[in-house]
Amino acid sequence: YDYELNRIAKSKHWHALGYLLNNMGLTKVKTKQYQEALTMYEKALLYFEKSKNERDYVNTLSNLAQLYYETTDYTKAIQTAEKGYMQAKKMRDYGLLLEIANRLIQTYKAEKNNEKIYFYQNEKTAYQDTLLQFKQEKELLAISFQEQNAAKRKELHALEEYNTRLFFYTLFALGTIATLVMVSFLTVRSNVLYRKYLQEEARKNELQAILIKEGKENAALQQEIWLEERTQNELKQQVNALNQARLKDKVDFQARQLASQSTMLIQKNDWLIEIEEKLKIQLNNLPTEQQTGLTRQFRHLFREIQQGLHIEDDWESYKQHFAQVHPLFFDKLQARFPKITNNDLRMCAYLKMNIPNREIAQMLNIGEPSLRVNLTRLKGKFDLGKEDDLRTFLSNLLF
Repeated sequence: YDYELNRIAKSKHWHALGYLLNNMGLTKVKTKQYQEALTMYEKALLYFEKSKNERDYVNTLSNLAQLYYETTDYTKAIQTAEKGYMQAKKMRDYGLLLEIANRLIQTYKAEKNNEKIYFYQNEKTAYQDTLLQFKQEKELLAISFQEQNAAKRKELHALEEYNTRLFFYTLFALGTIATLVMVSFLTVRSNVLYRKYLQEEARKNELQAILIKEGKENAALQQEIWLEERTQNELKQQVNALNQARLKDKVDFQARQLASQSTMLIQKNDWLIEIEEKLKIQLNNLPTEQQTGLTRQFRHLFREIQQGLHIEDDWESYKQHFAQVHPLFFDKLQARFPKITNNDLRMCAYLKMNIPNREIAQMLNIGEPSLRVNLTRLKGKFDLGKEDDLRTFLSNLLF
């Protein structure tokens, strides 16, 4: 955190500074360092005001209210939460309103203020109903869009049939007109030139033979055209089959590459931890005089090992490969559950790949108990019960 704070402060990226300090405050609250957490939250609020990011500003107020609640300063907790509640109400952010309403209900329960508890419970119910209504409206819009597409496809099919019939009717009319013109011409010629009747009869017979021959040639030509079209359709089907096979091979290769990268990340972290443990053992085995002289050098090595365990380049590379295998996974997940953090997205990606919990804890450089706490909190964000399986939920969700 200190490294990132110094790096971002140089660029004066106020929103990034506020976001980092907010997360640092959450970490301090977890370790019960409340005074340091309070200082970080206040700085984060100032940075969010400079960046004019209202949603993160309200989210920080909610975290600050939770801090006051844990330190039993219920008056400040209520003031801070109600300030965030009014700001979220102006923004019409029902997710934040629902979260802050829970904070206020929790605080008023501690003060046994039943009137406020009843008021905010009604507000909470209304926001839940509103979010449910938004979800239902979204589903109805999707169904309506599908029905409109079906109707348009039906109209297009009817138009194609009409054009086909019109084409054959036109050919039939042209053929009929040509025949009538020919018969009329022969009739006029026979009346005018009666004396040449026999000659004209012969020519007429000859002309009919030519027409029959042309008809056969036209039929043969149409047969060839039909065969050529069928051959082209078969070639298109073969090309489509080849493209699908190539796409499947590409996805399989990317999935194998993603699994290989996961294994490499785990092996890298195991290797760094093993090196750190061996260095500590070597340092402890040295005499006290040598330990005093080498402590600073070993401390520098331990810091570099920890930075190697927390390096984000591995995650960014893994994230790119994951997006190729499961496109739009992160976008859809954030669109449906806007409260989840980047760390939550990272755990979801590992769970989606069916990586065991022990290996996920190693990749995040945390203990398995801490990972179980994070997974329980993540299930709460997804509104899942204790009996629901988080991996199954992510496998079936939206995809």
